[in-house]
Amino acid sequence: MTNNELWDSIGGELFSKDTNGEKITEDEAIKIIKKLVGNVPVEYFNDFIDTLNQTAGVTGQCVKDCIRLSSNMSNTVPYHEAFHRIVELLLPSNVRQSIYDKYRK
Repeated sequence: MTNNELWDSIGGELFSKDTNGEKITEDEAIKIIKKLVGNVPVEYFNDFIDTLNQTAGVTGQCVKDCIRLSSNMSNTVPYHEAFHRIVELLLPSNVRQSIYDKYRK
């Protein structure tokens, strides 16, 4: 299975909505992302992120081609999105889905 197929298997969208923690700057967030997952492209938004499924209040999003971050994010969001990036690239889809299913219960 290719990386693109892996992303497509989960719909190509994972996101966070955390705005409650300590605020973080764009430069600080990008530095965290690059430290954890390397040179992945990062898109920065000066508002909440619009998602394909119209979920409101999204502050971070891991998609096939990049990680998206909102100016409204807390300091936990870059770590959360880096986690998704790592999980999506390293774990087989059946293991990943099992983890997500247990979490959602």
